[in-house]
Amino acid sequence: YFQQFNNLYDPPRQKLWTMLLLSLLLPPNLDFICSTNLLTTFNFNRILQCSLNVLQEKATLTPYSVGYDSEEETLTLHVGNHEFLNNALSAKDPCYATDFRAFYLDAMRTFQNTVDAAHFQNLLQSVDKQLLSNLDLAVTVK
Repeated sequence: YFQQFNNLYDPPRQKLWTMLLLSLLLPPNLDFICSTNLLTTFNFNRILQCSLNVLQEKATLTPYSVGYDSEEETLTLHVGNHEFLNNALSAKDPCYATDFRAFYLDAMRTFQNTVDAAHFQNLLQSVDKQLLSNLDLAVTVK
């Protein structure tokens, strides 16, 4: 999963991929993750780093748009249909419909409440302090 994320430069895909990684920390998947030792300190660091990247993304996520040349009469008739479909479909897409900050906070709160407190503290102590402070700053700034 983490190797896939390194090749993503598109903000919507990064957001969706990070949401997938955070969902691995939630209860239906957590038993499998813990039993197979996939949740190492290295992987936890990577999940937090991916989350920070998405939280710090400056550009707002907007659906892709298609440019039309004003001189092409045949295409100008379809601009309204394209915008309607683009807006209707993007309203259903989790990349555009989900507030990542709220998703991240909910996932981390659920993870903290589900996993053993000592295990959670060990994971947090292994995380780079600068990463944690950057995450706290990114979460508090809205």
